[in-house]
Parts: sequence; structure tokens; C-alpha cells
Amino acid sequence: MDAKRYSKMLGLLGGLAGAAAFVVFGFMQGVLVGGAAGLELGGYILGPAGMSAEAMSRVMTGIGMVAGIILSATMFISSGFAAGRLIGYAVRGGQAVKRSHCITGTSDKGIVHFQ
Repeated sequence: MDAKRYSKMLGLLGGLAGAAAFVVFGFMQGVLVGGAAGLELGGYILGPAGMSAEAMSRVMTGIGMVAGIILSATMFISSGFAAGRLIGYAVRGGQAVKRSHCITGTSDKGIVHFQ
């Protein structure tokens, strides 16, 4: 298997690990942060309004929660993919480099010979 394909495979596995980490750790944090941001935004936009603004505030909170979940999933999955891809390059990167010259040693006068 060549280095590029190996790196892509490890990147996909890293993305899968990032998705699993999102399900375990990131979902509730995304809901919490997004909901808090939606509440704050609703408070700033609508102000201390009466009962008519309550429905709009709830809609803004729901939109904030969904946005928080999407942002959290994006961060977990993309960071897992990037980590897997970098590990793939580090493990198989040396085999992908084509060397045009190899150093074989030095002569008595300090001149390097190339092949």
C-alpha cells in the first residue's frame, strides 16, 4: 500500500474516532454551549419583553443548540481526521520520498560522492 493511500485510510479512521468522541463527549457540550448562546442572543435582541417574546426566545435557543451541535461535531471529526492523516504521513512518509542521489561516503579530501 502506498503512503498516500495509507495516510488517507488512517485519516478516515481518525475521523471515525473523532465521530465516536463527539458522540461520547461533544454532544452534550454542544447543546449546552449552543443553548446558552441562544439564550444570551435572545436576551440581547428581544430584551425584557412580555409573553409574546417567549416563543421567539425559545426558537433562538433551539437554533443555538443545533448550531452548537454542528460546530462541536465539525471540530471533533475534523481534528480526528487531521490527526489520523498526520500519523499516516509520519509512519509512511519516508517511503514516499524518492531520492535522486544517495550519499555513499567521503573521500580523503572531504569531497562527498553521489550516486
